[in-house]
Amino acid sequence: NVFYSSCELIYKDGECSAFNYCNGHGSCVQGLCVCDAGFFENDCSRQLLCQFWNGTGWSSDGCVASAPPKREDSAILHCNCSHLTDFGGISIPLSLDELLAEFTSFSFNTFNTDDIANFFTSFNASENALVLSIVVVIVFFNILTSVFSHFRLHRRALA
Repeated sequence: NVFYSSCELIYKDGECSAFNYCNGHGSCVQGLCVCDAGFFENDCSRQLLCQFWNGTGWSSDGCVASAPPKREDSAILHCNCSHLTDFGGISIPLSLDELLAEFTSFSFNTFNTDDIANFFTSFNASENALVLSIVVVIVFFNILTSVFSHFRLHRRALA
């Protein structure tokens, strides 16, 4: 259900029950969660920590997640640290289900001979003009290099 109010799009009924009320880590604005600093996902269920490598392990001493400049909506983690150490953001699942989902979400891109045959039989040059152009240029330079090297070897044999 989408309702319009004062020319603004409002998701569902304007409250965040579909997103578990932002899991207590954000505020509901027009039916969507606006996450607090350091939290993300549609329901603010994932936490990012500002951490740095202290030589023996990751630490968050002296670093806190902060709001983006000018309260702009940003998917980038902003950290305020009391030191000049390099740091990075780390995503931590907040529930066992999220942790299991992370471990079971791995997939491998594999292909077999049928996929290769299908690619070569269904290739449409008009839809892939850039790819085709790049391949033609590479093949042209490969042939040009082969002819040039053959010419040089032939010239050396004559000398």
